[in-house]
Order: sequence, then C-alpha cells, then structure tokens
Amino acid sequence: LINLCQQKPSFENEILTHLLEKAAEVKKADDVSILRDYAIEKWGNPKLKFSRHGGWNRLTQRAYRNALSWVNQQNLKDFFELLVSRRHNADKRRSGFWAKYLNQIIWTKLIFSKKTMDESSRDDAIKEIVDREEGTYGILNAGYSDSYDLDIFMMQIRGYIIVEYSKTGNAAYLYEATKLPFDVHKEEYYDVSYLKIKEQLDVDG
Repeated sequence: LINLCQQKPSFENEILTHLLEKAAEVKKADDVSILRDYAIEKWGNPKLKFSRHGGWNRLTQRAYRNALSWVNQQNLKDFFELLVSRRHNADKRRSGFWAKYLNQIIWTKLIFSKKTMDESSRDDAIKEIVDREEGTYGILNAGYSDSYDLDIFMMQIRGYIIVEYSKTGNAAYLYEATKLPFDVHKEEYYDVSYLKIKEQLDVDG
C-alpha cells in the first residue's frame, strides 16, 4: 500500500491515514519502521502535530498516539544503543529499566551534543537520527569540554519529566511537568547545571 501511495500521490494522505488507523488496531506489529519513516517523510515528526504538520490531524487520537509511541520507542533505542552504548560503553541495564515503562512514555526529546551534530555529516547512523528528529531535537552548546560528547534524553511519564544523560557519572533527574525550571521546547541549551537541580533517580538496580 505504501507503493500505492507513491503511485497515486493525489490519494497519498487518504491511504496513509488508512494504514495508520489499521496499524493502531494491531496489538503488536512486527516491524513498523517502514510505515513510521514514510509517514514522517510525508507529514513530519508526529511530535510537531500542533505546530505545522497537518497530516497528523487526520488521525483519530488512538492512531496518533500509536504512531507517536513508535517514535518514542525509536528515540529510546537510538539514545541508549547508539549515543550511549556505542560511544561510552555504559551499563545496558539503564535501557532495560526504561523499556519497562515504554507504554507509559507519552513524549520524548533528544538533545544532541556538539559531537553528535559534527558526526551527523559523516556517520550515516547518526545522520538518520538527526534527520528523523528534524524540528524536534535540541542542541547542547555548553562551553566546557566534558559536554562536547554529552547527549541528553528527555521523556515524560505521566506527570513527570525525566532527564537522562549519555555519559556515566550523570544521574537521571525527575521533575514535575508543571513545575519545570527549564524550557523543554528550547532549540539550544548552553548549560546543563539547571537540568540537575531536582531529585535523582536510581536506574541501575
């Protein structure tokens, strides 16, 4: 059916809407990456639904939430498998811990380090992540050297925002979503100290 979208562009939105609605009825799809990436290519990231991408507004709330969950899951995987494990050889239990809450994650944001942005021009895997998150990611432009390769992952579970860091030695931090000391929608961050002024979480056990 995706091929049909390409062959009949005038019906593309209708076919894509049908596919995403049907996908929401399936309890567990084997591989959603093709449909997810095609929808993002045509409609943009679902996290931008309320800003400028009207395609996502065609869906029922159930189908939209389902598609958004695919993106959240991919963000979690990208952060821990590529930006954390491949670079820093960090404890993989962190990824397993948050995977248990995957169905409760309602929003995610990746904040890329200067190193990630530099490498996106020559590393295909990193370029794919950055391209997929176009319009939603942030950039950490901290002036100190130990933050050059520090990537950050934000997620919302119920009424809380959790901030995770790619390098060991940085705890996860928990905030009430209605009492944040920082703006989660910023495009650029210059300091991480104000992201570390709340309750620390133990995610290693």
